[in-house]
Amino acid sequence: MSISRLLRPRSIAIVGASATPGSLGAGVLANLDRFRFAGPLHLVNPRYDRIGERPCVHSIAELPDGIDCAVLAKPQARVVDAVRACAGKGMGGVIVLSGGFAETGEEGRRAQEQIAAIAQESGMAVQGPNCLGTINYVDGVPLMFGTAPFAEFGGGRGVAVVSQSGAMASAVRVGLQARGIGVSYSVSTGNEAALGAEDFLEEFIADPHTHVIAMLAE
Repeated sequence: MSISRLLRPRSIAIVGASATPGSLGAGVLANLDRFRFAGPLHLVNPRYDRIGERPCVHSIAELPDGIDCAVLAKPQARVVDAVRACAGKGMGGVIVLSGGFAETGEEGRRAQEQIAAIAQESGMAVQGPNCLGTINYVDGVPLMFGTAPFAEFGGGRGVAVVSQSGAMASAVRVGLQARGIGVSYSVSTGNEAALGAEDFLEEFIADPHTHVIAMLAE
């Protein structure tokens, strides 16, 4: 499966978008606004008709087909159905931020296996679950819920950071930037239901903006 649309999306959906400060959905939306993402941005939450100045639909079924990447900021119990619905809409990729999967026990493992099966059957790239997300500094696309530093926006070059741990991805990225070293991408792979660190490694080896790859694997 191709991960290009997930890494370099021209259209994005936030499933579980929120106006509540501190929520996962609000964090992703705030980062995209700070980086001035200019492509189509679709918000999904059954509780809202609008979030700020943007319209918000109530379900994935109401989204247009073929969106490049969806970020799922939903409770664990609703994630499998959301991944299945995204595949049905022909999305290029999904980033699952939520935890509560294989790291929590057998029930979570079964749910994670369902996500993997949907990815395999549909060919949709799935990052996570239980991950921090991705920052693409080359194109200015931060798909993560923590605060994404703005400094490298507009053509990041240098090191691509790939880590299973979101905390370690952030620590390495911050350390590099504090020393004036450019970062092209920062990726947290989480539980790796479908995509592993090696999939991003292959992508970054061929990326002209990436000169060094820093990988942290457990």
